[in-house]
Amino acid sequence: MRKNQLKKFSYVIIGSLLASTGSTVLGEPLEGTIPYPKQIVQGEYGTEITTPPAYIVDLENMNNQVPSSPIIDKSNISIVAGQVYDLGNESAVNEVYSATEGSIFIEYKSTGTGAYQSLMSVSNTSTGNQDRHFHLYVTPSGTLGMELRNTDALFKYTMSAPNTVSALKTNKIAFKADATTKEYKLFANGSLVVTLSKADFKYFADIMGANNISLGGTVRQGSVAYPFEGTITQAKLYNGVLSDQELLEMTTPEVKPPVQGLLLEKSNVEITPGTGYDLTNEVNAEEVQTMSEGTIIASFTSTSNANIQSIFSIGNSTSGNRDRHFHIYATNTGAIGMELRNTDGTFKHILSRPAVLQGKYKDAYATNTIALKADAINKEYKLFANGDLIGTLKVDNFKFINDITGVNNVTLGGTIRENTIAYPFGGTINNIKVYNMLLSDEELLQATSDTSYGTKIFYAGDGTNSNYYRIPTLLTLKSGTVVSSIDARYGGTHDAKSNIDIAFAKSLDGGVTWSAPTLPMVFDDYASKAVEWPRDSVGKNVQIVGSAAFIDSVLLQDRINGRLFLFADAFPAGQGFNTAAAGTGFKVINGKKYVKLRWHGDTSSTYNYSIRENGVIYNDIQNTPTDYSVDGEYRLKLNGEYLTQKQYQVRFEGTTLREEKNNTDVRMSVFYKDSHFQMMPTNYLVMKYSDNEGETWSDMKIMGEFKDINSRMILFGPGVGTQIQNGPYAGRLLISAYNSKSGEFGYLYSDDHGDNWGFIPTDIGDRGSFAEAQIVEMPDGSLKTYMRTNIGKIGYISSDDGGMTWSPMAYIEGITVASYGTQISAINYSKPINGKKAILLSAPTGSSGRRGGKILVGMIEDTGIAGRERYTINWAHSYEVDLPTYGFSYSCMTELPNGEVGILYEKYDSWSRDELHLKNIMRYERYTIDELIK
Repeated sequence: MRKNQLKKFSYVIIGSLLASTGSTVLGEPLEGTIPYPKQIVQGEYGTEITTPPAYIVDLENMNNQVPSSPIIDKSNISIVAGQVYDLGNESAVNEVYSATEGSIFIEYKSTGTGAYQSLMSVSNTSTGNQDRHFHLYVTPSGTLGMELRNTDALFKYTMSAPNTVSALKTNKIAFKADATTKEYKLFANGSLVVTLSKADFKYFADIMGANNISLGGTVRQGSVAYPFEGTITQAKLYNGVLSDQELLEMTTPEVKPPVQGLLLEKSNVEITPGTGYDLTNEVNAEEVQTMSEGTIIASFTSTSNANIQSIFSIGNSTSGNRDRHFHIYATNTGAIGMELRNTDGTFKHILSRPAVLQGKYKDAYATNTIALKADAINKEYKLFANGDLIGTLKVDNFKFINDITGVNNVTLGGTIRENTIAYPFGGTINNIKVYNMLLSDEELLQATSDTSYGTKIFYAGDGTNSNYYRIPTLLTLKSGTVVSSIDARYGGTHDAKSNIDIAFAKSLDGGVTWSAPTLPMVFDDYASKAVEWPRDSVGKNVQIVGSAAFIDSVLLQDRINGRLFLFADAFPAGQGFNTAAAGTGFKVINGKKYVKLRWHGDTSSTYNYSIRENGVIYNDIQNTPTDYSVDGEYRLKLNGEYLTQKQYQVRFEGTTLREEKNNTDVRMSVFYKDSHFQMMPTNYLVMKYSDNEGETWSDMKIMGEFKDINSRMILFGPGVGTQIQNGPYAGRLLISAYNSKSGEFGYLYSDDHGDNWGFIPTDIGDRGSFAEAQIVEMPDGSLKTYMRTNIGKIGYISSDDGGMTWSPMAYIEGITVASYGTQISAINYSKPINGKKAILLSAPTGSSGRRGGKILVGMIEDTGIAGRERYTINWAHSYEVDLPTYGFSYSCMTELPNGEVGILYEKYDSWSRDELHLKNIMRYERYTIDELIK
């Protein structure tokens, strides 16, 4: 090449290191370069160019022209913490040490937890020179930084940008040092994140004695400092300055085609408590971490007793960010919940419901299936479990996973908070599915119903328009039909005062399937309307105050004539057990007792009217009939025509309950608050009967003639009554009753098939003892009654004269229950068990709540002693219905026609204020005797 030709074209070699070292820059030539560059040699006319390749650029276009290929290019380097990947053997190492400016690009994924993690470094490794180095570093909290120093006294340049990279995720970062502009710039994931200007510009060539280039740490005095752990997917060092645009493009994350539908699925993951299972590297896990709405379905079997057990979580695991996470969790009491938070000051959404899960089922740990749907359009979250929608949370500020700052992990079996497993789960995650789409409620009800347990007899949506049920009964009739009654509670799970009717259902196939429920005892002064009762600290305590109510039903069949009786307590409008006045509500006229009434305009203490024969209302002062009367349901007539009133309904405005009239006309009843005639505000015992197994029912009878009119009326011990089958009192009907306010306990009894009833007062000891009780029969016709007490024990008394007199109170040994007690169920079993007659008893056995339901099997032992002490019970077998920490409250058992034992029980802690107003807590199960005694 001639000298004048070189001058004419004005080509020079790019790169401050190239002329002195003779090294090359690899890659395709830039525009304006000689197509086939040559090696630099000294020719006749000066410098000439021959092979090997080197970049040559037109001086007139030199600005913004830089090498497009790195001098060091490494890929897929896995680094263990404390070790580095040494680049000292790379051919361009001297060019790096001598560089006065340049660019660096690194793509990496960190799995380490070190406070500072050096991605790439240039350093002097000799003793005493630990502060002569350059490095690019990241922190687990998301900071990207650069440090360039030659001991602090000479120069120390630092720059950092917080919250720019994500731990446990793939990040793309870049750095450039521009000698012309005297600037340093850091780029991260498609953004220029920080710029540092220095008049006294320095770079690698200014680090005295630099002798090491490493990935994954900074070598200081022969030791690795700031250790990185993870993968460096790409590391590229350039000996020139790339443009901002190039570095922005290089660091911009790849935009993957959006995945719609199922993002992640994992099955059969065994988890030891405290270990968790990392899903962060699963396919589509990064998409999971950026979900703005979606659906999660999980099936799991817990073998742990930890208080809170995180099933699935996504969060920021770094120090100082413990409250940035989302998780779905279970508790050791059967609750399920969701927590979504980005520190409480930013947002915190919690949705949970107790008494949802099955802990154990028929002696094996139970599998539960749950689902969460986060719906951005409707701004709501829904939880499903075992075939039910269990909770909905509506919010104004809807958030989801993409709103959590610095999300960096997806985990099964725990929530990683500051690099430690919190809320440890133990057991098996049978299956987890994560969708970035919304499945329908119907799909989620179906998906979660794979692990439903037991049978629903009474439930929200069963046709009664009641969301809430309590106080079960269960009875097998002589024909083999199985029947059940229960409180249908329209005002949450509150006792009266409230709006409560009595529902009834039956099974014609031995307790396998059940009819739609009916309402044989119903007051319609308030509409039977399904209202979602609030469960917040204020709304949960609100009660309906104006309605009449039934409560605590009892079933009893006369097995001689087949008649089925249904009993309940009844309260006039606005009354409940705690407000009921002393007195029976009867008055005596000419030696006979009648229900007394007052005209609504009279003062509350003047009851100048009464209901006489045929329902006619008399003016008792004049002893003359009025034009008013009542029918068999105590509905009011005037001159034979029904009087009507407007029905009430309830609704909530926030936590304020509105009780207001609607446009429905209902027949007026003396139990209603708007009636022309008012009853005494006390409790009444009422009864109906059916001669066709509940298809139709008789009129309602108010009982109480057997009590002194000034005494407190008793209450039924809910469950079932008893008909004595053997001995001299065979045929007698008996029902237990009590009043804890007056310390009174006793039995209603009838010896004429229920036409007339008497009362047997019974002294059971201390005044105020609770005494909901159930009766069983011994082989000779003698009786034992098992009852609730308020001393943490299950009491019992015995009678050998048909219930007329009873022994002093004794207690079942070895069974401790909550101090306030709970209703129990006790029944005879007709077939021998291990050659002996037996009784069964169900009760919660937890001492700190209505939990730990058990079915006890007691062998009847004949002592040979005459009288009440002839029989003792050997409680030989104890069956756990569920885990000891799971709820179990009121229950009722029956022996089914095939010999199985049916039990209908409240699967929650009905005493707990935190478990008020739960839907679908009634559970019906069937067990064989072999299952109960194994």
